[in-house]
Amino acid sequence: MQFLIRYGFLGRGLPLGLITAFAVDVYRGAQFPDMLQSADFYGLLAFCVAVFTASGSLGANANWVVHERRHG
Repeated sequence: MQFLIRYGFLGRGLPLGLITAFAVDVYRGAQFPDMLQSADFYGLLAFCVAVFTASGSLGANANWVVHERRHG
């Protein structure tokens, strides 16, 4: 579980979710300081973090299983 949190959430989900949410909101025309006061931004942020955390956790789990078989 700590491996999934470290590499799935902290290593991929949170940073890529933040970057993607900022990029999408800026692309849609939002200004940086003002976007942080928008409920739409936080909904987009939660969605992006969830998607990247799920994909990061799947990748981290696959990595764990491969290394467990190889060295276990």
